[in-house]
Amino acid sequence: MNRLIIYKRRMIMQKIFSIILVASLSFLAHANSGTINISKYKRLKVGKAINNLLTSGNFENGATSWKNIGKAGFQLVKGSGRNSTRGLRLVLSSKRKYTSVGQTFDLKPNTRYRFGAWIKTSGVSRPGASICLEKSTKKDKKWVRPGAYLRNLFGDNDWTLVEGIYVTSSDAPQHRFSIGLYARKGTKSGTVVFDEAFVLEDGGAWNAGIISPVRETISTNNGKIEFASYISGKFDYSPKKKPIFKALATFRLNGKSYSFVAPMKNNRINFDFGRLPAGKIKLKLKLLDVKNHVVTGQKDFEIKIEPAELALKVKIDRNGRMLVDDKPFLPIGLYIGNLSESKIKTIAESPFNCILPYCSLVLKSGSKFEPGLSGIRKALDRCQEKNIKVIFSLKDLYPKGATSYAVDNWNGVRGPSKIAKTIVNALKDHPAILAWYISDELDVAWRKQLIKRRRQVNDLDKDHPTLAIFYQNDKFPHYLNGFDIFGTDSLPIQNENSKNIKRVDELTKAGFDLVRTQNNNGAFWSTVQISNAGCFKLKSRKNLEIYKRDFRSPNYTDMLSMSILEAIYGAKGFLFYNFHDLFRSPDKSEFKRRWPVICKVASELQKLAPYLLGKPIEVKVKTAKGVVRARAFKASDNSICLLVAAIGPGQADAVITIPGNITGLKSLNSMTAELGNSKYHFKGSDNCSDILISK
Repeated sequence: MNRLIIYKRRMIMQKIFSIILVASLSFLAHANSGTINISKYKRLKVGKAINNLLTSGNFENGATSWKNIGKAGFQLVKGSGRNSTRGLRLVLSSKRKYTSVGQTFDLKPNTRYRFGAWIKTSGVSRPGASICLEKSTKKDKKWVRPGAYLRNLFGDNDWTLVEGIYVTSSDAPQHRFSIGLYARKGTKSGTVVFDEAFVLEDGGAWNAGIISPVRETISTNNGKIEFASYISGKFDYSPKKKPIFKALATFRLNGKSYSFVAPMKNNRINFDFGRLPAGKIKLKLKLLDVKNHVVTGQKDFEIKIEPAELALKVKIDRNGRMLVDDKPFLPIGLYIGNLSESKIKTIAESPFNCILPYCSLVLKSGSKFEPGLSGIRKALDRCQEKNIKVIFSLKDLYPKGATSYAVDNWNGVRGPSKIAKTIVNALKDHPAILAWYISDELDVAWRKQLIKRRRQVNDLDKDHPTLAIFYQNDKFPHYLNGFDIFGTDSLPIQNENSKNIKRVDELTKAGFDLVRTQNNNGAFWSTVQISNAGCFKLKSRKNLEIYKRDFRSPNYTDMLSMSILEAIYGAKGFLFYNFHDLFRSPDKSEFKRRWPVICKVASELQKLAPYLLGKPIEVKVKTAKGVVRARAFKASDNSICLLVAAIGPGQADAVITIPGNITGLKSLNSMTAELGNSKYHFKGSDNCSDILISK
């Protein structure tokens, strides 16, 4: 009898515990549910700046403050402007000396500006006419990257407004800024007219985008969603109190209204919508200054809710890792022009597991070109046979001027959007497809088209993510919503004086920070320079003496250090740029001589895959000399790897401490000594790196 009573009591207690647990989980799942009454909040309007920072932007006051008018084909011509007013005309020729007409000025720190001009072209050859905004140091007048370079206009164009956004950093007072009106190098014919150039202080801007999960898609059993959220410039109101920003998310689903509130902290907004049924929601995200009662902006998202058990061929998990058939996969790829049977064979025998063909729209596998989808499928079939995955390029499917090789007619299909739809629908089921490449350094002026392309591809193909690559780190937040995987590229090795990878450090940090999630991961890839910069200039590409005198190829140390640095920041994919350039060199021995070295670097990354796809471990770096980055990783078998990279130039000396009792790590490059107590002493010079792995 007593046993029966005890048993019943236990059953009652278990039921009570279950009820409490369910209630607790329900509360946690909707911990940030709620709303804010914004009926009396002020709503900001997008302001129109009226004070042009340029003197005589319409050229009516002649050449006042402008430089180089009257040189290299530039002339002020009455009646050539937009309203038969005075305009700046440029007559192009093959003998013309390359120059630009410009004007310099100061800009405020941490402020958003719009700049541009109206342009008219007649018979202008490629690459065309454009506008740029650049900066240089006031002290020594040294040009500083990055600048902002707008789209090119070529052919025949009536008056077209070409404009872009530029956001200054905190060090703006140390720099002098300039606008340039010009035709890009290699533009040899035609006539260009510029008018009504401007640089205007713009209002504040709020950029927000979903960084986790990717594809703007959540699952039915996990409603957590993370937004990157960036404010640039200054909003058009005078706060009486120090602003505190919160986000209000609202949507309807199956006739029910939902409302959630979350703080904006460290450029992130995190919600947990709990468990939701499969379907689609139209989410309105408002950014509120709750101290001053202001709605500073609104972003609209269409979010898909998919069943948790839905299997995808290729997906990006919440740790930023790529999974192929649900298995972790570290992309180690090559940019390439087009394919041939010999190139496929060479790559198949290397450590590289994927390629990104620039010529995807005309992809071939043999010497004979077969136009259209049939030829592309044959090339993909050969890649699949050799276990080579393909990142298919759609980068040129934008309007004329967005890219140098914009495609508007492809095998009878007209219009970039229709071409993209045709290709994605036709190839999305091919097993060789890994991802879709939708941006190759696309200018921020085309961000709306980029976002449309990303969402179009996501809607057409749920099985393969989109990849976008950029170098414009001052504009990165403006590209939010234009990618599933974000990537960066740089070419730091130019000549014998190139002894640092500062640009890689700067870009990689900015790129990973854009997509870094609260679990310190993100869908981020990076590029590794293998090209000799001499391949990018016609004169050196055709002259071996100039090629060897003025340029140098990245060596093993350069390429490994770039790779390790990018891995330290959190890269989950590596694309080596560019296989094609190994055959464009005037040095005919370049491929044979350098390919084994390039493969050796890829092989080291291949060995690191279990760690880079494992768990990152933050370490402490105490630097005595130089700039040193480091991070540790734990593989699924609990083995540890420590990566260290020096940025250069000069000597590097640092002690790295790994949390926990991590001892016995073996140095691959013999640059790091174990000190005991989980401390490791790294020494090197210029750009260099080391890999330490559990013995």
